[in-house]
Amino acid sequence: MLIIFSLHCFVASAQDKAPASKYALSLNYHYGFLMQHGDDIGHLANQRPLKLELDFKIQTDGSKGWQVNNNYPVVGYSLNYLHFDPQKPVGDALGLIIYYGKAFYRTPKSELRWRIGLGPGVVFRKFDIMTNNKNNITGSTFNYCLNGAINFSTTLSKRLIFNAGIGLFHLSNGSMKIPNLGMNIPAVYAGLGFISKKKVTFDAPEPERKRRFNSLNLSIGGGFKEIKPIGGSRYFAGVFSAYYDLGINSRTCLNLGYDFIYDYSAKAEIKRGTFDEKLVNGNYMRHGVALGFHYFISQVSFVGQCGYYVFDPLKRYKPFYQRYTVKYNFNEAISAGIALKAHFGQAEIVEWTVGYTLK
Repeated sequence: MLIIFSLHCFVASAQDKAPASKYALSLNYHYGFLMQHGDDIGHLANQRPLKLELDFKIQTDGSKGWQVNNNYPVVGYSLNYLHFDPQKPVGDALGLIIYYGKAFYRTPKSELRWRIGLGPGVVFRKFDIMTNNKNNITGSTFNYCLNGAINFSTTLSKRLIFNAGIGLFHLSNGSMKIPNLGMNIPAVYAGLGFISKKKVTFDAPEPERKRRFNSLNLSIGGGFKEIKPIGGSRYFAGVFSAYYDLGINSRTCLNLGYDFIYDYSAKAEIKRGTFDEKLVNGNYMRHGVALGFHYFISQVSFVGQCGYYVFDPLKRYKPFYQRYTVKYNFNEAISAGIALKAHFGQAEIVEWTVGYTLK
């Protein structure tokens, strides 16, 4: 998802200026599988859940400056229902995704676009030590969902469209409660939809496009995570980040920076004797460097990063990490955000942050 999004941040799209429908309501059927992203999930992997998606798409019309500056993106809501084999440990799930997307290519009848979104999710049969102890995907009813997709749609008649595409659906609780291996479901999909009579014309006045200023972003934040044993205490993990944004165009910056992670759950494991204290010297801090992009929509912006731990004495996680951050910028200096930090498909923590920008 980061690759798809980052490529589009720097590459212009080819779009026809023919009017497009303002609204579209579609029902899509997804065919995919539960991916094995670690040895501990092998007994649950390769299931093929039934997944239905009810999608409501809104085409922006250029009534606000950010819509024109971002080449008329789409926004929408996607309700996803996943049905697993009732004879197996994984329970059904429901996720509501709020998404943002843009066209790679558009003609008067067809469109190829990407989208990325997030939202809340519910699992109907979670881990239970007495009745469902083989389900190590999630230990909580309420979870977070992340979804990315590439979608092709074409008009079959004045009001009917056909959709097809590929996507990835992720669900986990961000280690708020263990187990938390999470689920990743890659899928292909197809479906039909209805479009509105109301049309959008792409003829709003073009705003002045200026390259974004270079800036230094400082942020502090953190979240809570649970570690073994199951049902045990939750511990705070804090992060301080310093990132330099290099302006590329009017909406995108290249992002390079540093993370300092202070994790009390690691301190607890050292005290328990999980690690040799002399070997790690009682050190439960991590230092990482990250590279990514910062994409500005309006007052909302998205940061996608891939990082590497340059100092991690405990090595509890893989050396590479990813962070997906949604920020709300109150003004040019102050922001707040929520971030999902993961290690190749397995979420580590959900972080809540506040930040300050220096230009």
